[in-house]
Amino acid sequence: MTYNYFMSIKLSPETRLARKPTRKKQVKDDSRPKQQVENLQGPSDIYRILIENLHEVVFSIDLRETFTFINPVIEQLSGYTVDQVVGRTFETFVYPDDLPGLKSSLKSTLSGQPAPYEFRVLDKN
Repeated sequence: MTYNYFMSIKLSPETRLARKPTRKKQVKDDSRPKQQVENLQGPSDIYRILIENLHEVVFSIDLRETFTFINPVIEQLSGYTVDQVVGRTFETFVYPDDLPGLKSSLKSTLSGQPAPYEFRVLDKN
């Protein structure tokens, strides 16, 4: 069984991912490859593209607390590649002081009472 957990990391103005909006003339955007759009097979492809392009970390873990999926934004925020995260337990990447609260949140959520919890993630350095 896979448990889906959503983690949002707020980006500050100093973060290189944050960009100030700019005003541009509205122009038809033909920059997206037509092949990518034409190859969509259904809702699952649309969700995959959406999740992979978010500026927030989205991941799935199994009941052993092992990552089964994480979107690529983790690379920009932590320095870890997707391949370095998937297959490892989340304990490896969570700030040690935040682990007890996160585990408690996970236990409550799995018992049917969602308990959001903010926690810190260790970057690769």
